[in-house]
Amino acid sequence: MPSAARARTRRLLLDAAVVVLAKDAKASLGQIADAAGVGRTTLHRYFPERADLLAALTADFREQFAAANERAALADGLAAQAIERLCLEYLQFANHLALLVTDTLSEKDVFIGDELALEASLHATVSRGHKDGSIDPALTPEWISATLYALIYAVGDLLAYTGVTRYEASRQLIHTLRKTLAP
Repeated sequence: MPSAARARTRRLLLDAAVVVLAKDAKASLGQIADAAGVGRTTLHRYFPERADLLAALTADFREQFAAANERAALADGLAAQAIERLCLEYLQFANHLALLVTDTLSEKDVFIGDELALEASLHATVSRGHKDGSIDPALTPEWISATLYALIYAVGDLLAYTGVTRYEASRQLIHTLRKTLAP
């Protein structure tokens, strides 16, 4: 079991890597160490190779993705509000999304197995929204799912390549989502 200090340093390195790589997918390990405020030797003790760091980022994203899905509680409340919660949860790791947009991380590796369970849960939520009146019944679960992914990738793209703030991106996302889902 790693010590608390070791766990903090590892977290610091992962967080710095996400921010740096979201802005420049080809950034060096030295740039990541600088952003974390540690020496390169410290970074190399935790992640000897770039591949080790990317594997750790993938695992970290997978954990955060699963936790966000749980916190969103898709089965609770009006369906449209549940989908909004899901999108807002995903924005908590928007820089990770930028890593997917830039192909720094592999979508296939991040979402191993999770996408099928999420897809089923999302489809059930949309069907519930058709019944509770919060989602336009003309919109199929497949269409809404594809639209959500497109919107989330758009946010990742905006954050990676423009100066838009996370707040503004989330405001625009929720505004678009409400107009899209409204009956």
